Amino acid sequence: MLQFCALASPLRTFVLPVRIQSCAIDPQAHAKMVASTTVEGLDVAYDSYRNTCRSGGIVVKGIKGSIVQRRSVQQTPCLEEYRFVPYKDDDSAKEQRYRYLREYVEVCSGIVRRMLQSNSKNGILMHESEDAYPDLYEHVSGRSLNGVAVNLSLLNVLLTVSKAANDSTSLEYCVRSSLEDQGRSLNRDILNTALFEEDPLRCLLDVVLENVDSKKVRVLELAAGKNPLLVAPWVLQWLSLQDIHLKIEYTVAHPSPENLTPEEVPGGINIISYDTSSASQEGFHEADLTILARGAVDTKDDTNVLAKHLSSQCKELSFVLLSQRIAFTPAEMFLSGMDGTVFREHSDGEAISEFKAHGLLLVGFKSNNLSSLLLFRKCSVVADVSKHVVVRVENTAFEWVEMLKENAQQHDAKLARENLWLLAENAGTSGIVGLTNCLRQETRGRRIRCVFDASHNGRNEVSDFSPSNPRYADIFQRGLVMNVYRDGQWGSFRHLCMTSGGPKKATFAFLGMHTRGDLSSLQWYESPLKYACFSDRTANDVTLCDVYYASLNIRDVLLATGKIVPEAIGGKWDFSDCTIGNEFSGRDSQGRRVMAMAPSRVIATVAITDPDFVWDVPDTWSLEEACTVPLVYLTAYYALIMRGNMQPGESVLIHSGSGGVGQASIAIALSMGCTVFTTVGSVSKREFLRCRFPELENRHFASSRDTSFEAHILSETKGRGVDLVLNSLTEDKLQASVRCLADDGRFLEIEKFDSSKNSSLGMLVFCRNVTFHGIMMDKMLVDHSYSTADKRRLFAMVRDGIASGVVRPLDAILFTRNKAEEAFRFMASGKHIGKVVIQIRPEESHRHAAPAVPLAVEAIARPCFYGHKSYVIAGGLGGFGLELGDWMVTRGCRKLLLTCRSGLKTGYQKLCLHRWRAVGVEVLARSSDVASEEGARTVIEEAASMGPVGGIFNLAMVLRDALVENQTVETFEAACKPKVAGTQLLDQLSRQLCPHLDHFVVFSSTSCGRGNAGQTNYGYANSVMERICDRRVADGLPGLAIQWGTVGDVGLIGESMGQQTFLLGLAPQKIRSCIAVMDQFLSQGHPVVSSYVKADQSPKLDGDKKQDLIQSVARILGVKDTSRLNPDISLGELGIDSLMSVEVKQTLERDYDITLSIREIRQLTIARIRHNGEGRRDASSSNNKTSPADAT
Repeated sequence: MLQFCALASPLRTFVLPVRIQSCAIDPQAHAKMVASTTVEGLDVAYDSYRNTCRSGGIVVKGIKGSIVQRRSVQQTPCLEEYRFVPYKDDDSAKEQRYRYLREYVEVCSGIVRRMLQSNSKNGILMHESEDAYPDLYEHVSGRSLNGVAVNLSLLNVLLTVSKAANDSTSLEYCVRSSLEDQGRSLNRDILNTALFEEDPLRCLLDVVLENVDSKKVRVLELAAGKNPLLVAPWVLQWLSLQDIHLKIEYTVAHPSPENLTPEEVPGGINIISYDTSSASQEGFHEADLTILARGAVDTKDDTNVLAKHLSSQCKELSFVLLSQRIAFTPAEMFLSGMDGTVFREHSDGEAISEFKAHGLLLVGFKSNNLSSLLLFRKCSVVADVSKHVVVRVENTAFEWVEMLKENAQQHDAKLARENLWLLAENAGTSGIVGLTNCLRQETRGRRIRCVFDASHNGRNEVSDFSPSNPRYADIFQRGLVMNVYRDGQWGSFRHLCMTSGGPKKATFAFLGMHTRGDLSSLQWYESPLKYACFSDRTANDVTLCDVYYASLNIRDVLLATGKIVPEAIGGKWDFSDCTIGNEFSGRDSQGRRVMAMAPSRVIATVAITDPDFVWDVPDTWSLEEACTVPLVYLTAYYALIMRGNMQPGESVLIHSGSGGVGQASIAIALSMGCTVFTTVGSVSKREFLRCRFPELENRHFASSRDTSFEAHILSETKGRGVDLVLNSLTEDKLQASVRCLADDGRFLEIEKFDSSKNSSLGMLVFCRNVTFHGIMMDKMLVDHSYSTADKRRLFAMVRDGIASGVVRPLDAILFTRNKAEEAFRFMASGKHIGKVVIQIRPEESHRHAAPAVPLAVEAIARPCFYGHKSYVIAGGLGGFGLELGDWMVTRGCRKLLLTCRSGLKTGYQKLCLHRWRAVGVEVLARSSDVASEEGARTVIEEAASMGPVGGIFNLAMVLRDALVENQTVETFEAACKPKVAGTQLLDQLSRQLCPHLDHFVVFSSTSCGRGNAGQTNYGYANSVMERICDRRVADGLPGLAIQWGTVGDVGLIGESMGQQTFLLGLAPQKIRSCIAVMDQFLSQGHPVVSSYVKADQSPKLDGDKKQDLIQSVARILGVKDTSRLNPDISLGELGIDSLMSVEVKQTLERDYDITLSIREIRQLTIARIRHNGEGRRDASSSNNKTSPADAT
C-alpha cells in the first residue's frame, strides 16, 4: 500500500516510503472483507488529493516518499556487431590492414635511418638503403608510441640499439647484444601478431566452429622452427566469446615443452613433445583444427613437405590454419643483416598450390601484405554432386517448408558429403541465414548448407546454383555451411565486438553525472538541445545562449554528492535527469554579452533560459565576473526584499557572509542602511569581508563553526535579537539562529538540509509573531505558476542594483571545463571565498556584440527525440514496448503511437499511457496490424498527422516454437507475419511517406544470429528484418536491427518462464541494462548489432569439472528430486518433448562424449543415465591423475 504514492506520480521514479501521518487498521472489518472476496487479494484505492490509501479495513494517511538512487545493474552485456565478412581478402582489404601498421613501420625505419646516418662506418650502406628508410616524422612517432597498448618489441630493440650505439664503435655488436636479450620477444611484435586480432582471426575460427558438428572442438597447434610463435593465447581468447556450451580440447605439440612460459601457453592446455621429423603422433588425426605458425628463420621448412605432412595428420573435413610472414620491413632486414640471420619470405601462392595438391583446399585468406593467415579444409574425397539436394527458400510463400522437412529427415542419416542445400530466392532480404543457424542446432540440421546472394543491387547472381553447374564446383567440394555472396565475394555473417561508444565531438553538450553521489562519474553528455525545435511561438518563451562561464553553488555540490535528494530543491523536476548548474554568462543568439539564470543544465556549451532572467553584462565587466552575479543577488533580493520585506534601518543576521549569497545580502542590506551581523568560518574570511565592506566592524562578526554567535547577537542587540535572519546553517546552529530573532522577526531559510530531513522546529517561537520562510529559488525558475510580475520585479531589482553599484561581481576561483571534478571537490571542501567558476570557453578580446563560434567538446552520445516529431512503436503495448516508450518519453518524445493487435488490456498499460499524458505527451494506442498494407499505411498516416514521423520501432512478434519436423506452413506464416510482412511494409511506406525519419529499428534475437533449436521460423523471420536494415543502410537510410538475448523482467521469457531462466547459455539481461545500451546502439552506424549476457564467462576447456549427468538431465526435464524417480522409467515415459531431447543430446555429446539419436534418448532409463554418469565420472577421475592438461 505504501508504494501507491509512487504509482500516482506522473514521473517514473524510484521512491521509498519514509514517513506516514497515520495508519488505522480495523481488524474485524478487514477480516470480513478478506473472507468475502472471491479473488486473491483486495483492491487498493489511492486518493492523490488527500494523500490517503485504503484497502479493506486499512487506511494510511500522509504517505511521504523519498527518491533514492537505483542500485546499478551488475551486468556487463556483450555488445557485438553482426556483419558480412568475406572469406578471402581482396587487395583493398589487404591495404586497409596494412594501414594499421604503416605508421609503426615508418617509425622503426626512421630510427634505423638515423642510426645509419650517425654511424660513419655505414655511410655506404646508408646511401644504398636511403630509399628504403623513409624520413621519420615526429607526429607519426608520437602517435605510434602513445597509441593502444600493443607489443612493440621491434621498436624497443631498435631504441636499445640506438642508445647503445652512441657509446659504442660497433653497431653490429650492439644489435647482437640486444637480440640476445630481447630477441625472443620479437616473435610477439605487432608485425607478427597483427592478424591475430579479432578481425581476422576470430572470423576464421568462427568458420571452423560453424562447420564442426560437435559441441566439443579439438585443436592441435604444432610448433616448429627456431623460437616458434604460439597462437594459443589469441585462439583461446576469441573462442571464449563463443557459445558457453562449447568445450575445447587444446593440445600444443612443441619440440621443447620445458622452455614454454605461462604467457605462451595458458592454463588448461595439454602439452606434448613433438618433432617434425618423427612419425605421426597418436591422437593427431582427431583434431578438428590444426594450427601452425611458420618460422621466419627456419630454412628447413619446405612447403611441399609441410603440406604432405599436414595432410597425412588431418582427418577428412578438418581444418588447417597456417600463419606465415610474406614480407619483411627495412628495420627487420637491418637487424637480420647485422645479426647474420637470414629471414625467409614465404609465398602464399606456393602454399595454396602445394596444399591443394595434397587435398587441402583454401577456404579463408587474410593478409596485411606483411603476414598472412590461410585457412584450409581437407577435402581429399571428391564430392558426388548427384547426392546433393537443393531446396529453394522464398519469403512470402512457404510451400518449401514441407520439402525442407522431408529432405532434412532423409539427409539426417546420410554421409557427410551428401548435403541439403538451401538456396535463397530473395536476393538481399532472405531469412535463410537465421533459418540455417537454427537448423544447425537441431539433430536433423547437420547436413544443412545455405547459399544466399546478400548483395543490395536486387539481382540474384546465384539463382543458377545447382550441383551440376561447374561454376559452383568449389562450393560443393568445400562443403561450408554458410555461402553468402555479396559484391563479387563469398563470405558469411560474423559477430565482432563493438568498440566502446567513446566520447564524440558535440556542439550541444552538458556536464552531468552517471551516478549521483559519485563525483568521479561527472562527464560530458550530448545535450537534448540538439533536438530542440525553437518555433516562432516559443522564441519569446526562451532565450538560447552560448555558455562561456558557469558558476557552482552549494546546491550543486549537495546534489552531486548525494547529501540532498532532488525533490528537496523544489519545483517540478524530472529527477532522472541532470539537475546541476543554474547560472552562467555568455552570448545570446544576437551576440549580446549576457548573464542569466536557468533551472539546470547550464554547465554546458549551450543553454536555454527564461528571458525574464537574462541581463546585459556591463562593458566594464568581463564574462567571468558576470558569471558570479545572477544567482547570489537574485536569491538575496528574493529573500530579503520580496519575502523578508526588509526595511531601512532594520537589523539582519547573515550566516556564512563570505559565501556568494552572503556577500550579496550584505551589500544589499548595507545599501539600505541596515545593521548587519554576519558569521564566518575563519579569520581569513573575516578579514576578506572587512576589506570588501569597510562599514563592518569587529562587533559585527561571529563564528559559524558553533552556536556561540547566539550569545554574541543577543549581547550586541541588548537581548532584543535581529529583525531578519538569513540562515544557511544546520541542526543545532539552525535552532540557535531561530532564538536570535526579535519579536515580529522574519526567518529566511535558504539551507535545504534540515528541510529535506523534516527536522523539528518547535512552535513556541511563533508566539512572538515571527514568520518562517523557506526560500526555494529553484521553484521560481521551474514552476511556471509564479507570476510574470514577480519575475520582472526581481529582474528590475538586479538591473537597478547594477546601475547603482550595489550589485558587484564577486571574487572567483576559476577551473577549466576539463577540471570540473576538481571544481566540485574544491567547493565541497568549504575553502573557497566567493564563487567557484567553470570556464567553458574563454571570452574574446572584443566586447561588442558578435555571435559566438560554435564550440565542440568530447561528449558521451545520449540520443534524444524531437518533441515535434512523432514516433511509432509496433508491438508497443508489450512489456519491452512500454519500457522503450517510457525511455523515449524521458528523452524528449512528445508524440507517440503504439500498436498492438489486442489493444489495451491491462491496468499497467493504461497507467503508463496516463503517466505519459500527464507530462504532456500526445499518445495514441491502436490495434492496427502493420503486417497488412492497410494497417501499416493507417499507422504511418496517423503518426504523420501528429507530426513528421521521426522513428519507427518494430517490436511485434509471434512465437510458434517446434523442431523442424513439427513445423508447418502455418507456423512459418504466423511467425513471419509481424516481422517479415510488417517490416517490409513499414520499410516501403516509410521511404514514401517519412522524409524526416531518424530511426528505423527492429528487435531481432540471438536465436537468429547464433541459432536455437526449435525456432527455425522465428530465426528466419528475424533474419529477414536484419537484411532489410542492411539494405536500408546501404541505401543511405536509417536502419538498425538489435539481436537481443534473453530479456529479463519483462516480455515473454520473463513472464512465462521466470527471471532465472537461462536459454542458449545466456542469462536474462535486465531491462534497465537493455535500455541503457540503446544509447550506444542508436549512436553507431552498424545495421545489425547484438546484446546478451553470458550465463558463464567462457567455454570450458576439456578437464573442467562436469555436473553429474543425472542432475543435468533432471534440470532439463524440470525434475528437482531424482531420488524419487522409478529407475526403470524412460525419458519418453517422463514426457520429454522434442526440444528437451535436443538439449539432452547436446549435453551428452558436449560433456560426456556420448552420441545417441533422438529415439535412443527417449528410450534411456533413469538407471542407465545414472550408470553412464558414474562410469564417465570414474573414468575422468582416473585420467585426471596423469592428465597433461591438469599438470599444465
